[in-house]
Amino acid sequence: MLHSNYNLLMALFREDMFRPLIANWEVVASHLLRRLRRQVLAYDSESHKALYQKILALNPPENRQQPGEIGEDGPMQTIDFSLDGITLSLFTTLSQFGTALDTGMEELLIESYFPANKFSEQFFSKLIN
Repeated sequence: MLHSNYNLLMALFREDMFRPLIANWEVVASHLLRRLRRQVLAYDSESHKALYQKILALNPPENRQQPGEIGEDGPMQTIDFSLDGITLSLFTTLSQFGTALDTGMEELLIESYFPANKFSEQFFSKLIN
């Protein structure tokens, strides 16, 4: 169970949480760290800086600063969850709200997951039906 001081990003980097379940962890972790670093540089947010430092303390991939040869910083990055011999490949979209009347909405970021291949799509379709 997630502790109130953790968010999903922290859970992806922790050995006792989701990290062991991600088959392509090094690629995903490197991509997420580069994205978080860009947010730190762009927005100068103390909470982003603190999160970045906490994650760096969790043994991130050594080559996290540069995308690999397969272009992990492209328009779509899949995350492959593997459990009990089943691997589900998903991609995510991020939605951020902004309004002049409610500054609290600016920090609301919603991440949605979608199947990235036919097997994953069929797996989730069976759950619905």
